[in-house]
Amino acid sequence: MSDKVAVRENAEVGAHQPTMLEMIARAAADPNVDVAKMRELMAMQKEIVAEERRMLYVDAMTQLQHALPQFKKTARVVVKGVERSRFSPIEDIDAILRPLCHKFGFAIADDVKVIDAKTVMVITKVSHSAGHFEEKTLPLPIDFSDYRSGSQSTVASVTLGKRHLRKMHFNIVEVNEDTNGEPVEI
Repeated sequence: MSDKVAVRENAEVGAHQPTMLEMIARAAADPNVDVAKMRELMAMQKEIVAEERRMLYVDAMTQLQHALPQFKKTARVVVKGVERSRFSPIEDIDAILRPLCHKFGFAIADDVKVIDAKTVMVITKVSHSAGHFEEKTLPLPIDFSDYRSGSQSTVASVTLGKRHLRKMHFNIVEVNEDTNGEPVEI
């Protein structure tokens, strides 16, 4: 047999790598396989895959965060004609974050659970295309106001929660975020 034929035959033999399911089926058919050891090996494999996925998530998150700018506080909270605070609206955050999430393989999903008549739990899950995800929660009192209906107050609190959970997940910083309680000229 020539060297070229041997190389080709070896390449063909190595071409089909058995899948995990095929290996399990083969092991299950073998009466000499120790089932307890098999379980341990499967648990180890699961941990290895989970860690690989987490590392891909962290790497992609690092790249995404590097691409994020600081956000400007373009919206104002005005109560009875007096400005109480400024913030970056969720639509401004989303306009920058959504394309970056797509580029780096992330998806964001939000949910809300009612805790009681005055409190909601806002939940934001950030998933990566490699399979890892992280979930953060934020319990919030519903910000009832004389100027909004009950539904509007609930939605305002949920939007506040979604905005803050995005800031936490992606380490978003707003310009003049940390002012030590001092007023800032904007």
